[in-house]
Amino acid sequence: MLRNQGCRNLFFFPALAFLSLSACGGEDNSESPQPVSTQPAPIASPSPDPLAWQEATPEEVGLSSQKLEEAASFALRDGTYGQAFVVVKNGKIAFEKYRGISQQEADFAASRIVDLSAADLLNRYGVRDKNSTATSWSVAKSFTSILFGIGIDKGIVRSTQDTVGLYLNELATDARSSITLRDVLDMRSGLVPMCSDPTSREARECGSEYANGGNIIWVNDQMTPCLNRGLAQSGTQYPWWQNGTAPYPAGAWVYSNCDTMILGEVLSRGQSDHLSEWAERNLFSPIGMDAEWWRDNSQARGGNVLSYCCIDATPRDFARLGQLVLNRGSYGGRCPPSAPMAQI
Repeated sequence: MLRNQGCRNLFFFPALAFLSLSACGGEDNSESPQPVSTQPAPIASPSPDPLAWQEATPEEVGLSSQKLEEAASFALRDGTYGQAFVVVKNGKIAFEKYRGISQQEADFAASRIVDLSAADLLNRYGVRDKNSTATSWSVAKSFTSILFGIGIDKGIVRSTQDTVGLYLNELATDARSSITLRDVLDMRSGLVPMCSDPTSREARECGSEYANGGNIIWVNDQMTPCLNRGLAQSGTQYPWWQNGTAPYPAGAWVYSNCDTMILGEVLSRGQSDHLSEWAERNLFSPIGMDAEWWRDNSQARGGNVLSYCCIDATPRDFARLGQLVLNRGSYGGRCPPSAPMAQI
């Protein structure tokens, strides 16, 4: 359940006025010219950016450099496709390590990606550092859930107890009309998971290949099939539920990318901006995050935001979301505008 608590307004500051006063002593009517300084005025030092990361050594925050090196080596070992290992403690980056794709990884990935060779992959991803972007994959779902809390606070969404059909007409006129926003947030919508057909790349109900929430990433229009899918029938054995070995119980938890796509659509229809621009203004920018959110190919210049996945940002910027949650909705001593802490 999402509820409002904690911080409210990021950009609320007390007004501070700095007044320079020249004091006159007595009634000195002297016409003597006052001396004029020929020295350049001192340049004021810029105030530190409250959103900039501070850095510390591991030992300064009570950690071990040796153990962090060992942990990073394990996390970034060959075959894991790991790109970054970043440790933040006490609001400071205490350790970070980066690496590019290895030859072994590039060879393996190229054998499964038609359009890219191993040489292409090495050229693109062979060198990684703190300025290199990474893709969030399903971590984007956490961004979407927090944006949903912001949407509630701003009045785009009234309550998680509302039915989805109040916001999306496609789900308002049949048996799906009783599904609530909380059901979708909890991934208990009861709607079947969708996958992409490997030959046509069209979306269809998942079969035995179901994994990781349903692979719809290759579908050009990923929103329409998510909105049009049907309810799973209680007591029916589906290949995507327990590998077809048990009947599906109504209301069971099913990890579903389409459920989070629906949440993104609720937010999109509630305001005039595209979801990615709205997220930029209400979440990314206030915490100092530079991010790009993938869209599907339903329109020539990019269509639906893939709210279930695929935010591109640097690993340092992804750590900002973790710091925001750890600080219960504040960042840099401030709070995103109308952005309460979102809890499920």
